[in-house]
Amino acid sequence: MTDIMNAQNICKRYFRETSETNYFTAVEPVSFNLEKGSLAVLMGRSGSGKSTLLSMLAGLLTPTQGQIFVGDTDIYSLSDKERSVFRNKNIGVIPQGYTALFNLTVAENIMLPAGMHRQNMISEAEVRDYTRELMKRLGIYNLRNELPSSLSGGEMRRMAIARGIINRPDLILADEPTGDLDDENTVFVFKLLRELADGGAAVMVVSHEEVAAEFADNIFKMTAGNMEAAQ
Repeated sequence: MTDIMNAQNICKRYFRETSETNYFTAVEPVSFNLEKGSLAVLMGRSGSGKSTLLSMLAGLLTPTQGQIFVGDTDIYSLSDKERSVFRNKNIGVIPQGYTALFNLTVAENIMLPAGMHRQNMISEAEVRDYTRELMKRLGIYNLRNELPSSLSGGEMRRMAIARGIINRPDLILADEPTGDLDDENTVFVFKLLRELADGGAAVMVVSHEEVAAEFADNIFKMTAGNMEAAQ
């Protein structure tokens, strides 16, 4: 299989003044890869470093050391602007919190990444069709003209999932994408992510859901900043 993402000896340390040490290590040095067509699940307690690791992989948080390649591109060799353009085209990020432009409708929020940087070859008609398909599959099509302020937490979550994959990225990074969803919708979201992996994407999901293991090719565990394959 082909590597979509390759992390080489990355870690994240923060400077702080204490009586014991001047550094706090959020993520210990780790190397791993995500392959085309694979779905990896990252588990661990709150504060173990999962979200920090995902932010580094997404090009949102510069590692203290190491390199991260998406395809042949060392993403932290790019300028901030270049990395933003590259991320929008190649990396689908589904954040843990609620993110939306509250003056745009649900459909407009989902389509937003497809119109950024004018880099996508997909036509506007194709974007609209795929947006419609995703909203129907995620059960939010009836909310397409609503503003985010009228949505529940679970509806906001499903909107964020659709927005994160609207550009059909090669790499999908999802941080607790089912946190506000019931059991039925949780399974549905993992089925969708599995389908995207089977279609050629590399997917990494931070999750505490037991059902996640049923859809995963690889399961990793974070403990106090250390990442290792789960037994």
